Amino acid sequence: MTADRIPALLEPIQNRLNAATPGPWEMRQCAPCTERGRLEVNIWDKAGNFLITNWCDDDPYEPADAVFIANAPTDQARLLAAVQAVTALHYEDEQGKCTECTPAPFSAHSVKHPCPTVAAVVAALGGEA
Repeated sequence: MTADRIPALLEPIQNRLNAATPGPWEMRQCAPCTERGRLEVNIWDKAGNFLITNWCDDDPYEPADAVFIANAPTDQARLLAAVQAVTALHYEDEQGKCTECTPAPFSAHSVKHPCPTVAAVVAALGGEA
């Protein structure tokens, strides 16, 4: 069933998130005593050491890239949680109907599972609904 594939489609994304350095990941202006006005992205390890520092001020697009990189782990975790929450609402009942999309158990307006919501999530994740 299509909905059963969603956890498998999310698993590699979650695994990459889990394997990433826990951070914190941050974007900041450099200290005035060093590179005045430069923009940097830092990823810190648990001991407070820099793992990665990337200067992001040589190109007009790089400040936006710095914001994107610094927020990637948090954004990815939130998006995974949102997809999981939405798909958890749309499960199949004993009659093969979507529990969220069908207004009542024996409704004339029932929606077969996988419903359009589940099919859209699978397609967006590259699982070909």
